[in-house]
Amino acid sequence: MINTDTASLYQKIAVLLEVWGSTGLPNGKTLSETMTVQGIPLWGLMCPELAIYILPRVFLSKKEQASVLRRLRPYFGRAKQSALEYFTAKRGMRGCIEWPIDPTILILGFSPIIYLEVLEPVAMRLSSSGLSKNIIIVDSWPEKTKHTDVNGSGIHNVWQHWNRETELHHQTMLGELKEVSAELKSMRALEYVLKKEEKLLISEMQAVFRWLFIQRLPQLLPHAAVASHILERHKPTLIVSGDVADPRTRFYYLFGKRFNIPSIEIQYGLALPDSVEHRFSLADRVAAFGEQSRSIMIEYGVPSERITVTGSPRHDKLVNDDFTKESNVHVQFEIPKGHAIVLFAASYYIPGYSEVKRLGLKITEDLFAAADRSSKLTLIVKPHPILNQANEIIKIAGKRRNIVFADHRANIHDLIRACDAFISLGSTTTLDAMIANKVTITPAYPGWFGNDQFIESGATMVPRSAIEIAQILDIASGPLREKTMAALEPARRRFLHKWVLNADGKATDRIAEIIRAMTQTSAKNQS
Repeated sequence: MINTDTASLYQKIAVLLEVWGSTGLPNGKTLSETMTVQGIPLWGLMCPELAIYILPRVFLSKKEQASVLRRLRPYFGRAKQSALEYFTAKRGMRGCIEWPIDPTILILGFSPIIYLEVLEPVAMRLSSSGLSKNIIIVDSWPEKTKHTDVNGSGIHNVWQHWNRETELHHQTMLGELKEVSAELKSMRALEYVLKKEEKLLISEMQAVFRWLFIQRLPQLLPHAAVASHILERHKPTLIVSGDVADPRTRFYYLFGKRFNIPSIEIQYGLALPDSVEHRFSLADRVAAFGEQSRSIMIEYGVPSERITVTGSPRHDKLVNDDFTKESNVHVQFEIPKGHAIVLFAASYYIPGYSEVKRLGLKITEDLFAAADRSSKLTLIVKPHPILNQANEIIKIAGKRRNIVFADHRANIHDLIRACDAFISLGSTTTLDAMIANKVTITPAYPGWFGNDQFIESGATMVPRSAIEIAQILDIASGPLREKTMAALEPARRRFLHKWVLNADGKATDRIAEIIRAMTQTSAKNQS
């Protein structure tokens, strides 16, 4: 079987996806060519999502026995989504009516977190300049956003761009998708796609293809119809996104190339050796955190001339904003007077990584035990915002003292700026804590790999056992904290220079300038 070492698994899956996509089938086409609907290469569209979220489960999970329930699962998922859309999606043309007459930048805000942390600062900067209008496209109304209609900019829901033409395009794509599914099934395509030992995965891959054709792709095709409509009818001058892997954003990149509308991706998460989504990059330009990210992207095949090192808007406010919420955090969590605040950014675990999860929960338990024994700190636990797996760690915390839980949807930047020390098992927010100049703790138990890049920097405190966690928490919450920070400062500065262009608070300005230049060129080409 394929080596499932976690350091290389994602890379091997990404290569396999490309190999499978180029495999010839009995119809004289490749798998990728066969899975092309209305000119949209659906296989390539889905590669990042398959590589990051779906296929690791196939390679790492125990083989699941075929069952009626397993075969029906995609139908249930599709029915649930259809019912949700029926009751919540208000279809109409309001978005078309309200689209600005002036040149407009289209910002893809499908992920509320990515929008609020990375895209909104850029949107507000562009709006305040008055040089262009912005439309932020979403598929659910944001619970909280500071962006209001400024100089004609606004937020549109995808369903506000739904007319007879869009519906017809959608139905045409659904019909072609059914034909593709039937053709692949009649050819027994997987028997040609999977090679040698990969054939041991045939039942699991059949389940993946059922999920693709019955549930996932039908869910996504309305976004394809809307993307085509918006770009062809409204002709924005530029597409701006912060997520390279989301299939919804990839529709816009693909149709943008068809209609000669350029795109820029603003990096959101860390670029690491296993960040295989960059292998499938479609954007015309990429705004990268720093030189380290640029190097990783180039290794994955993104042309160097497309990448500009800008820093990240998500980091600007960590060094620019006047922070006045510390007292609110103390009140909100009832922090005892004199207690230091230690913030723990809890991780999530991809199903199948059972040993990784076991070790991660062991580190978490040791951390909670050390906090319980301390007399001078409060541990604020912030669950992961997207894949909330808080129940397990709440159970581990039990009735231990000095532990409180933040809402998984809370803005972690406010908590980072309020804390005295920060601990993570491997998260982009570790970088945020270093930028905010907090004592940063990155556990490295034997077998744990999530913090490698931070450990190698020499800029963090590195406990390797339960005893060392307790000792480091004692330092981080006591009078030795300032001395420790001073000792780590040279390494911290070197690390930030390499990873985030010094985090100087000017990333939003740099990206806005790139967008203005791209917009001007695009407007000339469209005129």
